[in-house]
Formats: sequence, C-alpha cells, structure tokens
Amino acid sequence: MSILNSSTLFHYTRTEDVLRKIIEGGFKYYKIAEKLPGRDLGYITKGVCFCNIPLSNVEQHASWYGEYSIGVKRAELKKLGCSPVIYAHKDTPFLVKGSSLSAMKWYETNPLVTSFIKRNEGEQKKKYCKKRNYKDFTKEMEWRLVSGSVKVAQISNLNELEEFDPPKESFPNIKISPDMIEYIILSKKEEVQPFSMWLIDTFPDSYLEYIPKIITMSQVLKDF
Repeated sequence: MSILNSSTLFHYTRTEDVLRKIIEGGFKYYKIAEKLPGRDLGYITKGVCFCNIPLSNVEQHASWYGEYSIGVKRAELKKLGCSPVIYAHKDTPFLVKGSSLSAMKWYETNPLVTSFIKRNEGEQKKKYCKKRNYKDFTKEMEWRLVSGSVKVAQISNLNELEEFDPPKESFPNIKISPDMIEYIILSKKEEVQPFSMWLIDTFPDSYLEYIPKIITMSQVLKDF
C-alpha cells in the first residue's frame, strides 16, 4: 500500500552549510511571498516551510528546493503551531473578493488566516533561476510555522511581489532537539564522514543521537 503522507515533516535546502546552521542554531524565520489567487494582491510574511511528502515521492521536490534536508517529527512541530497551508483558487468561498483597499484590510487584519493561503497552481521560479515554470502546488503538501505578521500589497505581477520587504519584526530561531529529528539528509555519500566529524566536534556529548539519522539523497532516490 502506498503512503500518501509522512509522519515526518521535511525542510529542504540547497547547501550543507544551511543544514548545519539549522541543527546547531534552529530554524530561522525567512521571507515568504505569496500571490493571492485570482486577485491583484499579494502578501509577505515570515515563516518556515516544510513538506509532508514521503521520501519515496520526493525527487521532483528536491530538484526544486535542494538535496539537503532535515526531517522533524510532525507531532513535535504541531506542538509549536506548525499547520498545513490552505490551497485555494480564485473562487474559494472564504476568500474576500476583489483587490480593493477593503479587501487588503481584511487580509491584513486576519494574518493567521492570510499567512496560510497558497495558490493551488501557478508559476514559480527555482532559486537562482530567472525562468518561471508552472507548478501544481498541492503536490508540495506544504506545512508552515508562521510569525503571525503579514504585509499585503496591490501587485500586477510576481516580480513586484518578490521585491517587497517582509515585516520588520525579528523572531527567535526555532530550536530543535535531537530527539525531534528523524532524518538528516545529505546530498552525496562522500559528505557523510566530514559531516559526522562536524557533529562530533559540535556536539561532543550528544553526537550519537544525530549520526544514526544520516542518510543521503542518492540513497533516497535509489532505495525508497
């Protein structure tokens, strides 16, 4: 029987350096920019994104977001307020219609609703790539931890939205203990030994809680 979702939520990144920073210092809130479906409005917030995709189906997702990942127990992230996004389209009933100032005001005064709204489909460009490609966002099975603060703006295209700055508030990193981690995914086999040595140096009293959780994306694509 195929697994439709995972009991682990994964955060993917493009570099081993970012993965190390997460393990050592926690997840950092970063800018999230979203266009509201069927409206000339977009919002900017701060948060951390995860996906609920089983490792057996993750190849396409990793090609977009990176081959390094940390998998955290979903039950533990739920305690921190992590929830699935709301995939919506232009006719989704609860969305305020139009792009007027009153519509903007509604989205701004309901930040914990707005910051979970995501288009069910649309264009997106890979990081460090100018070209946009069509995506069915529902396949990402996204979950988020959000700051609860949003900025809403009238926009005519996605480029405008990406240029806006996020809310100015700063938030402490979300620390994760080793018992919350299920997987640490590196890109290649050759990276395992130096990464393990870094764990030994950085966590001399607890490195054995991390090392058994290391796998590689090459293993995932081959064996899962």
